[in-house]
This record gives sequence, C-alpha cells and structure tokens, in this order.
Amino acid sequence: MEYPDHAVNDRRLIEELVYKWALARDSDDWEALSQCFHTDADIKISWIRATAETFIARSREMAANRASGMHMKHHITNNWVEVNGNRGFSRCNAVLLIRDQAEGVWFDFEGHFRFFDRLEKRDGRWGIVNRTAVYDKDLLNPMSSADQPLEAWSEAALARFPQEAKFLYWWFANKGIECDRALITAYSDAEKQLLSSCKSWLGESN
Repeated sequence: MEYPDHAVNDRRLIEELVYKWALARDSDDWEALSQCFHTDADIKISWIRATAETFIARSREMAANRASGMHMKHHITNNWVEVNGNRGFSRCNAVLLIRDQAEGVWFDFEGHFRFFDRLEKRDGRWGIVNRTAVYDKDLLNPMSSADQPLEAWSEAALARFPQEAKFLYWWFANKGIECDRALITAYSDAEKQLLSSCKSWLGESN
C-alpha cells in the first residue's frame, strides 16, 4: 500500500518516540521521558494506573532507591504504527530485563508484554495520550547455577499472582509495591476489547 509522504513521516516519528521512551526510562532521562507524553496522558501497566506525570515521578523514586548491581532495561521490537490524521495507534512487543537480588540470591528476570499506545499530534508534536500494557509471559532464573531457587518462586507461592506476570508481581511485592490485579493478558477478552477501543478511537480522528 502506498502512503502520502506526510503519513510515512508521521509513522517514523511515532516509531522514534516509542524507542525514545524505552531508552529515556532506562537511562533515567526524565526530561526526555516526559517529552514522550502529552501533559494529560495516562498510563496503565502492572504497577501503576495514573497520569504520565505521576508515573514519571514514581519511576524517579524507584531509580533513586536502586541498589548497587540492580539493572533494568526495556527492549522494544516489531512496532506497528497506524496513523489517521492527527491520531496514531502503535502496538509493539516489549521485553523487560531485570537483574536484582533477593535473600542474597542474584537473579535475571525476563518479562514479555506489548504496549498499546494512543498518540496525538498537537501543535506539530506527536505524544502519547494513553499507554496500556498487555502481558504475555515471564520467567526468572538465578544467575549462578550454584544458587537454589527461592521458596518464594515456587508455583504455590506465586499462585496468588496472574500467571502471565507472576514473577514480575512477586518482584514488585518484594519491594513493597502492590500491583493491580486487573491485568490485561494475551488472547483475553480484555485484550480484544482494548484493541477494538483503540481502533475505534483511531477512526474518529478528524
């Protein structure tokens, strides 16, 4: 399918913005992170449902309390962008990588999910107005083969958490952060409803 030049450029700008979000978040560049959102934006992910401003403030607090050796990185891939006028809808795969320790055991966490982003171009600038995450699966392994998995990682201990993000929820709970149990997961009716809502919103653009 052929697209007018401005649509190609808009999709490219949105793709860059999505990548910018990840790098800014992981490098503690809070000014750059705030530039990814419009001022009235909100975000709905495992550990927070709030305004983008609140999300950034809470992220800064987490970064300030980061222990030595702890590391976090978001990998963004397969970004599919649709544009209609001054509205855009982006879906991408995301992998969250965390290295941390609990009870003296260092571990590597890997979480797979997707971001569904609604974006608007205002005064010539694209920004996210809503970001919602859909969770696929996660896993966690001790860094050293000499370390035994913690009892907290057993199926019985993790049963209280959503299956698709059980290790992520444990990680947050271990840090005293309660996650929302109303998680949107892969192939669920909630995901279908989210996709339908985003598509309808995109089609309403003037």
